Amino acid sequence: AVLLNATWLVNSAAHLFGYRPYDKNISPRENILVSLGAVGEGFHNYHHSFPYDYSASEYRWHINFTTFFIDCMAA
Repeated sequence: AVLLNATWLVNSAAHLFGYRPYDKNISPRENILVSLGAVGEGFHNYHHSFPYDYSASEYRWHINFTTFFIDCMAA
């Protein structure tokens, strides 16, 4: 249930609240609180601006546990 709510949080709050440093013409936003609650998936403006980058953030592991996990599994 927690994972499902975190997913919904990303798909709603990260499209409504936060800032848009990479592409101001799209609705997804960077939201640090969403990122903390959804283990790194709150950097939504970056994710939509650079969809080919698996890390979904320019910060690599900083507040992005998903990238940390993927990098550990790839090592």
